[in-house]
Amino acid sequence: MEKLLAIHDFLVRECDYDYANYLDGTIPMESSSAYGVLVNGTGVCQGYALAFLNLISRLGISCRLISSWGMNHAWNMVYIEGNWYHIDVTWDDPVFPYSGNNDYAKEGYVSHNYFVLSDNEITDHYGWSSDNPKASKDGSYPDYCFRKYNSAMSYSGGYWYYLPGGWESGILRSRVDGSNETRYLTDRYFSYMHGIGSQMYLVDDNGIYTTVAPDFANLQRVWTIAGSVGYHNFNIGEFTIKNNILAAVLYDVQAGSYDRIELLPSARETVLPKLQIVSFPSKKNYQLWNSLELDGLKLQVVYDNGKKLDISSGYTSNISYLNTTGLHEIELNWKGLTATFSITVNPSCPYTDILATDNNWIYVAAQYVSGKNIMVGTSSTIFAPDSILNRSMFAQIIYSLEGKPDISYSNIYPDVYAGEWYSNSVTWISQQGITSGYGNGNYGTNDSISREQLVLMLYKYADLKGYDISGRSNLVQYNDRDIISSWGVEAMQWAVNAGIITGKSNSILDPNGKATRAECATMMMSFCKKYS
Repeated sequence: MEKLLAIHDFLVRECDYDYANYLDGTIPMESSSAYGVLVNGTGVCQGYALAFLNLISRLGISCRLISSWGMNHAWNMVYIEGNWYHIDVTWDDPVFPYSGNNDYAKEGYVSHNYFVLSDNEITDHYGWSSDNPKASKDGSYPDYCFRKYNSAMSYSGGYWYYLPGGWESGILRSRVDGSNETRYLTDRYFSYMHGIGSQMYLVDDNGIYTTVAPDFANLQRVWTIAGSVGYHNFNIGEFTIKNNILAAVLYDVQAGSYDRIELLPSARETVLPKLQIVSFPSKKNYQLWNSLELDGLKLQVVYDNGKKLDISSGYTSNISYLNTTGLHEIELNWKGLTATFSITVNPSCPYTDILATDNNWIYVAAQYVSGKNIMVGTSSTIFAPDSILNRSMFAQIIYSLEGKPDISYSNIYPDVYAGEWYSNSVTWISQQGITSGYGNGNYGTNDSISREQLVLMLYKYADLKGYDISGRSNLVQYNDRDIISSWGVEAMQWAVNAGIITGKSNSILDPNGKATRAECATMMMSFCKKYS
């Protein structure tokens, strides 16, 4: 539906009906072709319908040209969501001549009176062939924005922007189905709106303004009547943008006539901005599964008149973490404006003791945790996947997952000494309630960690972070579920339900088994993907 609406409004807004030649009986062949509409910007009904057919068919939507000899008229039918509908782009492009100035009559205005109608609803059309499909579904899309408001619709960032019409104030934004409707500038009345991407142009009785949606609080004046010699007695009726030229149709209050002026680039303040990268991020080479880092990035919006606006926040990127190797193009988006730069992602698994194939689960997990700097090898080239993980190692993994926050060592356990590589990590997880050590007061620094102990600590970390840990599995598929320690049942039910741990076979969970480094890497990868 959004594709249909966008193409419909584009053609109505950017093309003019060849009214002068129509009245004189001198319509050229080009005006009856898609070329005339799309290239010359002028056409009659057959040209509108052929242009619509061309564009919609390219989008993979079934569309037909409908002709009526009785009306001497052409329009379209489209097939969407299991039904055929009529769309008459020509009749949605209003043509009301103003005192003989037919060139710009109703230029820029858009109607939706003939958009997505059934046979019964398009009552003033007749004489089309019975061989055409039946449009039998009445009353479709009653709450959609184009049904409720007969205004030009402009799309940006998943929302449609439009005016309420009549004498209602403000600017409206909603999804195409009419949901999430928001009204901006409720204290101002605008007679017309035109959008190019996120750049919106608004008309009131005093002038023309522009802004980048949805920032309607900071309208910039593009043109004002009082400041333009020769137009002091004019009101702005409408305006349009063609070939990058802003044009206004003005009404002379005293003479009661209309005129059209083009606003030169020098008259603009903030028209057609571009997002530019002033300074690229300092990091350009990554390892697999690294997160994108934008330190050093500086963005700027540059306008036609040379005005510049520094952008320090509010932008997004199309990639957050890097899961494939090679050259990547990163697209930055700020309020619909985009800029790009490239980075390189290299394989991140340097370990010689792991078979480097994508179907090796150990390799995939080791790649991930290494790239995320959650877990490193026992040396620069050895991961030791089958080695047993001890409790100090897992404390360090949780601490690394948290980003290694600053902390002062505290002598909580007699077997955790100051200055050891694990001292801060054990101190931090203990202070956060992730572990309380053994009943004898020790932490068990060199003790092997069991699978259920590992899951319990991860469960408490997830709870600390405020993640959703409500899901539970009944563990009925595992024959050894009864040997899970009473303190570990709830955590194990959560971990199985969340896909963080799986059995060593279809029926064996092995809760008391010693966790290997490979098993730990896999669980950490599953945890991060679950809650990223």
